[in-house]
Amino acid sequence: MEDYKDNRFLELFNTQKTNQFKIGSTTYKERVKKLNALKIALETTYKEAIRKAMYDDFKKPKLEVDLTEIYPVLSEIKFIKKHLKSWMKLQKVDTPLALLGASSYIKYEPKGICLIISPWNFPINLTFSPLVSAIAAGNTVIIKPSEQTLNISKVMAMIIKDLFREDEIALVEGDVEVSQELLKLPFNHIFFTGSPNVGKIVM
Repeated sequence: MEDYKDNRFLELFNTQKTNQFKIGSTTYKERVKKLNALKIALETTYKEAIRKAMYDDFKKPKLEVDLTEIYPVLSEIKFIKKHLKSWMKLQKVDTPLALLGASSYIKYEPKGICLIISPWNFPINLTFSPLVSAIAAGNTVIIKPSEQTLNISKVMAMIIKDLFREDEIALVEGDVEVSQELLKLPFNHIFFTGSPNVGKIVM
C-alpha cells in the first residue's frame, strides 16, 4: 500500500479491509436484516426527506421520485431476499473421472471492498441498487455520490450513517478530486454509472 500512503481515504479503506472477511462470512439472516433496515429507511423513515431533497435538487415531483428512485430499489431488495438463500448455498457439480471419490462444488464468494460511484441522475436508484447487491454478496462498500446532488447526497449520507458502521459501509462526499483519489485505491470491485469518457478513467 506504499503507493497510497498519502491518500486521505487510506485509513477508511484499511478499516474496511480489516473488516471485509468478517462481513464476507455473515449469514443469510444477517444480510437480510441489513436489507430490511435499508428497506424501512427508504419506504418510511427517510421517504419524505428523500422526496424533499429530490425536489430541491431537481424539482422532481413526489410521484416521480417514488416510481423512478425508491420503488426500483425496493423491488431489487424484494427480488434478492427471495433468491439469496439459494444463491449462498454450495452448488454441487460433476466431478471429473480422474478425481473419482471426491466431491465438487461451486462456492460463490464476496468480492471484498467495493466502490460505488453514482451519477447525478437517478441518484437514489443508482446508488442504493448496487449497494443492495453488494450487501447481499457480503462486501464492504465506499460510496461516492455525484457532487451535483448536494441535497440528496446529504440525505443518503444520513441513511448510511444511521444504518451501518463505517468499517462496513461508508459514504464520502466531494468533488471530482475526491473520486480521483478514491480511484487510486485498490478496490476489488467498482460499480460505476456515467459517461464513456469517465468510464475510461475508472477502467
